[in-house]
Amino acid sequence: MYKKIYSFWNKETEDILNGYANPKYNYELNKKANHKLVRLNNSPSIKAVGSIRGNRLEKKTGKIKGLSGYPNKFYTIWVDAQFRIIFTYKKGCFYDVVFWDYH
Repeated sequence: MYKKIYSFWNKETEDILNGYANPKYNYELNKKANHKLVRLNNSPSIKAVGSIRGNRLEKKTGKIKGLSGYPNKFYTIWVDAQFRIIFTYKKGCFYDVVFWDYH
């Protein structure tokens, strides 16, 4: 049972949280994404997510290239210069969590 992540946008992201490395990404990127997802899952609030050093929490609006149907209001945290963890936040939980190539 997840603590704060209520839903995932895709199974790939859930698998990374559960420690399954995705062969599309190198070891370091899988490790960083897992670390960020674990910390997101353990964060008690959106404010706590923003206070974690290196997260670079950003509130965004608009469409995300390649994520058809994703909500237009969302948050991102940096994994590296190219990849983000994207999610929505409602009632103290994180929804539609996805690890994504943001560029």
